Amino acid sequence: MSKRAIRCEQILRIACSLAIGMTSGLICFWYQRLSGRGAGDLLYSLAGARVVLTGQNPYTIPNPPGGLPIFYPLTAFILVIPFLPLPPEVAAAIFFGGSSAALAFLLSREGWHRLLFFLAAPYWQSLQVVQWSPLLCAVWLSPILLMLVSAKPNIGLAVMLSTRWERIGLVTLAGIILLSLLIQPLWPLSWLEVIRKHPNAMPLLSAPGVVLLLAAVRWRERRARLLLALSLIPQRLFYDQLPLFLIPQTTRTLQIMVIGSWITYIGWFFWPQGGMSWAIIGEFIPALLIILLAPQSDRIGTPRRSMVE
Repeated sequence: MSKRAIRCEQILRIACSLAIGMTSGLICFWYQRLSGRGAGDLLYSLAGARVVLTGQNPYTIPNPPGGLPIFYPLTAFILVIPFLPLPPEVAAAIFFGGSSAALAFLLSREGWHRLLFFLAAPYWQSLQVVQWSPLLCAVWLSPILLMLVSAKPNIGLAVMLSTRWERIGLVTLAGIILLSLLIQPLWPLSWLEVIRKHPNAMPLLSAPGVVLLLAAVRWRERRARLLLALSLIPQRLFYDQLPLFLIPQTTRTLQIMVIGSWITYIGWFFWPQGGMSWAIIGEFIPALLIILLAPQSDRIGTPRRSMVE
């Protein structure tokens, strides 16, 4: 491919990514405004940031926003400080739109078909509640962003264990953790006490989640490590399963995963007692089969010795 063709493709990728970011941001703004949710789940991080800036412990405030404890780590509060001056709906729109644009740019690097990712039900659920999931998926594609895993350590840990590490990413991650400890040295203890009350579910412990251990057969492949890690961490429906859609590499497997995600959502909507089992059947198991049945040429692995580059 000529330099001119490469430049044109780059411009097209940037334009497409900006279009996806602007569209998702506007939809997010519209949804938060009409539903009266303000900044959605971003509200908790923003509220925590305001409390931290007053010198108080955000995990012991008497009247937390939305009547729920603040489950996010203090590192997340640091990351959202730039959004504090904005109206809640605008903050949500810029945050989610920017996350989507970054993710679209990184996905399109691997082929335009990868943008089918944005049709997955967990993405739209992330949009509705304004979650960090798209940004964490971007980290998996670009480890230079590794600092962002500190905003949501459960999904962030799965991402971190299954992608390569770059020194600049590790340095910035260590930097934000150190900064948070300088601000409030004992915040991890308060946070751990709060998250014990979080209503999470671990896929491995939900029927028929035990089959997900078969991913260990391909443990040398980063996609298998991602699936295995996600099956072992506590999480919520439906946005926390978004990183699973990084696993399919072809148009057909992406289509299968997208269809499975909507079957999952519809099934849970009509039979909510199924809980996490719906996600295992409609999303985790298809991802597992994609890994186990992938031809040798489609397998993408990361040798342990090159985890830090």
